[in-house]
Amino acid sequence: MKVISLKKVTAVVSICIMGSYLVNANENDVTTELKTMKAEVSNLVKSSSDKKLKQFKQLIEKFDLDKNGLLSEKEVQTSKHKKLQKSFDVIDLNKDSNISAVEFNQYITPVK
Repeated sequence: MKVISLKKVTAVVSICIMGSYLVNANENDVTTELKTMKAEVSNLVKSSSDKKLKQFKQLIEKFDLDKNGLLSEKEVQTSKHKKLQKSFDVIDLNKDSNISAVEFNQYITPVK
């Protein structure tokens, strides 16, 4: 008996499904479906970025002593937030000794 790769089987099944969908699909149905999918993806992205912004705002409210909207290295050390202290150098992409909302979001995205 010949062994068939799971990747090959998955590729063939996917192609068959797409082909049958395209053969049976009406152009308006496909356009409508694409618009719906695009809207759903857009909502997911917005929801995700809103959560990240809330997380950073919570950190700013707790630890931003000089109220400049950034977390300095000194503020992070004072905060006693162990994970943030350990990750400070990685999060601070431009090495200005401050963490901005942009740097925080870029860090938190790959982590999750």
